[in-house]
Amino acid sequence: MIAVGITDEKWFRYCRSELDADQVNFWAPTPWNVRSLAPGDRWYFLRKSPVRKIGGYGEFVSYENMTASDAWRRYGDQYGCGTYEEFVERLAHFSGRRSVGGAASESTTIGCVLLRDSVFLDDSDVIDLDEAGVSVPRQVVKFKTFDEDRLASFLPGGIGAGTGKQASPGGSASVRQELGLRRELWETLLAEGGPQGVAPSRLRELGIYGGAQGCWVDKKRTQHLTDDRTGVTVRVLHTGRHYADDLSENEILYHYPRTGRPPARDRLEIEATKAAGRLGLPVFVITQPRRGLRTRDVHLGWVEDWDDDAEWLLISFSDSPAAIPEPEITEETPFNLVEDSTSEEDDGGLTTRAAPVQVSRAPTVRCPLRRMRY
Repeated sequence: MIAVGITDEKWFRYCRSELDADQVNFWAPTPWNVRSLAPGDRWYFLRKSPVRKIGGYGEFVSYENMTASDAWRRYGDQYGCGTYEEFVERLAHFSGRRSVGGAASESTTIGCVLLRDSVFLDDSDVIDLDEAGVSVPRQVVKFKTFDEDRLASFLPGGIGAGTGKQASPGGSASVRQELGLRRELWETLLAEGGPQGVAPSRLRELGIYGGAQGCWVDKKRTQHLTDDRTGVTVRVLHTGRHYADDLSENEILYHYPRTGRPPARDRLEIEATKAAGRLGLPVFVITQPRRGLRTRDVHLGWVEDWDDDAEWLLISFSDSPAAIPEPEITEETPFNLVEDSTSEEDDGGLTTRAAPVQVSRAPTVRCPLRRMRY
């Protein structure tokens, strides 16, 4: 089952331009008691007039009634407003229009639809209801449910019905095949004038962008590459909203996510990103040069290091993984028994490297944004 929700333009534009969490709250100024949907069902955003077209979707998680103050404390700007004052102001605006009785206040009960892995389409990608054969009468003011999803096939990039994810272009593949696929995607970006100033819709079409969480894993395509079936991260998103100084021209210090989701989800995303480093697979690091800018910059990144205590990953930017320099051997160099199993293979311009096995080595000092060996 799916639902088509009547979507306020201010809410939609704020979520599309400002929110990069994979969780948003689709709310109404009065309880609306959504009972027919199950977790995983798709909720489509029908933008109000004058647009009156489908602007995206999210995956239904749950429905809950709560007071305005409790709702903001739990989810903050996931309600599509930058401040609590703006949230209450918009609540009062809708409450007044619908004559629910009494002025809106912190104790006003609102209806909250929690969605995850939301996608907000560019204006050029919106879906016409008539073309999709879907009827939503203008008398509907909240949402309408349908047993059949006729909208999925009209989404850009061939997003599969019922999955909410970008269709994988490569299917099941070995590590070498996955490496070749990521190289092909990178070369496509370069050939089309990237990797700066790329439209999010194009990134979705290529299978680089899916959902809005910090680390996106194409689990269907990559879960077989890891023993625990976690999969391998494809895309890392850096918005600059919280750690703006940790992005440089050559690398990024990516901090472990701290979201309102179950902790296990955040942990699995980090493990999938570590898996990219262990397997020698690049990740696409997407940045937004300026807040409100509609395009994104893309970097080809390699997970070089991480620190679970400090909760960060070091990802360097280059066309191939950074080589670890061999230590200079002199007569004064202390003896270390080292079994070097380093090997390199050329695969479409990228190299994979097995890490050297060392029985004893000089201590490594980890330093944010720089790896130094003493």
